[in-house]
Amino acid sequence: MRKALASSRWWHWRWRSLSALLLWMIIVAASGSTENPWGERERCEALVRRWAGQEIWNMEEESGMDLDGSRKWELQDLLFFLHVPRTGGRNYNQCFLKNMFSSEELCPRSYDKLRMDLSKPNCSLLSTHDDYSILSMLPKARTSTITNIRDPMNRVLSSYEFSVEVAARFLRRTRSMLRRIGPKTQKAMSTLDIWPWKYLRDLRAAHLVEQPQKPANVYDVPAFVMPLKEFVDHPAVHELVHNGQTFQVAGITNNSYLKEANDIRYCVTQFEELGEHVLHVAKRRLNGMLYVGLTERHKESAEILVHLVGRQIATRNLHKGDRYFLAPFAFY
Repeated sequence: MRKALASSRWWHWRWRSLSALLLWMIIVAASGSTENPWGERERCEALVRRWAGQEIWNMEEESGMDLDGSRKWELQDLLFFLHVPRTGGRNYNQCFLKNMFSSEELCPRSYDKLRMDLSKPNCSLLSTHDDYSILSMLPKARTSTITNIRDPMNRVLSSYEFSVEVAARFLRRTRSMLRRIGPKTQKAMSTLDIWPWKYLRDLRAAHLVEQPQKPANVYDVPAFVMPLKEFVDHPAVHELVHNGQTFQVAGITNNSYLKEANDIRYCVTQFEELGEHVLHVAKRRLNGMLYVGLTERHKESAEILVHLVGRQIATRNLHKGDRYFLAPFAFY
């Protein structure tokens, strides 16, 4: 009897031990299937710090080659205009920059994709919406970079206004019209294909193209365009506009040539304090550029641009025996 009782207790203890072990294994497996927030925080911090540290080191090395700091202010063979959207960049490009160069010196239009033949030495002005990472595709040592930046809140409002305008353009283009137009040529570049507007056009307005025509109240604005609050809270706007110019100058937009860009943006979105590293990189990049303009100080910025860049181009042309004169800037 005692042996039977002892055997029963042994089997009971063994069963409880196996059950506890099985339960522990299930818990471990379940916890392993979900991300550990602390582990993710450590991974993100390591990634962002490593990237920022490498970028700062690269900039320090480049500036160390310029012993007296004079090279920073010298216009190199290629002038790259990093066009931050909604900062007045189109005016700069069309009214100022293009008038500083002859038509033979203008690089192919590259707002939708990079079209640059580095074997052509006359390509001297490149303007795109690309972020800073495009310099990995350019002869960096022979390239001067300029840009224009704007108060972030004003830029968000301007982006909303322009997104509504782009959506209105889209509504006028039915599929049959697009078929009649046929493939776009280089001169017929559409805003709908240009970053970031190809992501930001009002999806509600785009959706209306496929809806049957219905009577609508013209005062019912949400029926036609996305309300401002909805636009500001939209995930795509968080991604492309809120900190868009910082990401663009840092070189980590969703249009980046850097393979880690998406992961870095994810990390600074999940852990906002890591954004300080991105901001630090962006500020150092601005400090290393030939020229940085401010939309809020447009006239003063334009005067500095002409004085700093225009004069060097005019001097260079005179040395080459070219009498090309910067007539549009005579009033400055």
